[in-house]
Amino acid sequence: MFQRFKNFRKLRKWYVVKLKLVDARLYFVSIFVGLLTGLVAVPYHYCLYYFFNLRSEFFASRPEWYWHIPLFLFFWAILIFVSWLVMKMPLITGGGIPQTRAAINGRITYKHPFIELVSKFFGGILSVSAGLSLGREGPSVQIGSYIGCLVARWTHILRGERKQLLAAGAGAGLAAAFAAPLASSLLVIESIERFDAPKTAITTLLAGVVAGAVASMVFPISSYHLIQVAEPGFSFGVQVKYF
Repeated sequence: MFQRFKNFRKLRKWYVVKLKLVDARLYFVSIFVGLLTGLVAVPYHYCLYYFFNLRSEFFASRPEWYWHIPLFLFFWAILIFVSWLVMKMPLITGGGIPQTRAAINGRITYKHPFIELVSKFFGGILSVSAGLSLGREGPSVQIGSYIGCLVARWTHILRGERKQLLAAGAGAGLAAAFAAPLASSLLVIESIERFDAPKTAITTLLAGVVAGAVASMVFPISSYHLIQVAEPGFSFGVQVKYF
């Protein structure tokens, strides 16, 4: 009886060590997801800024009227190509957050994540360059979830933990867009994943920190525009005296 109890304790310790190793592997993979997401999402944002500024400078220069005809045909060809991509891959439509939430909750499956990732990347850039009113938050979240799905398949992560990598990729994409890993982690937990598991919080935060670091190092561009604040000419005490 004592020998059985001793064997049970040894087996229990082995299971605990095994679970810790599995968790450590998941955290390491989430760091890799954040690195890849940063390397993909940051160039995406850079291209958005570049083509947006290029289009604005073109129209601000007031070109001759005949330049508008080939430009119109070029934009029309872009929209036809993007509509063809949407017909072939319906999951790349929209902002990307509803699709990511559905993929994490198991309602949809990314059957061809690499092809859809490439289509989302170039389709978003072409759409914004053509003048469509699109944001960068949703596409960044979906791009990160695609990368999380790809890494989960490459590393043979357990099926029950794949959704945590999807959530980590979504948070990393948002962190790469706004350089705010903590805020992106909270947004993913509250709005997308909606399950406050410690593993999800840790993996999302790790991936977000790495993606935010990549965004700051590779392309040191500001994610937001500072507001110019006017400074008063008099001190506060002088203003109180007059008013």
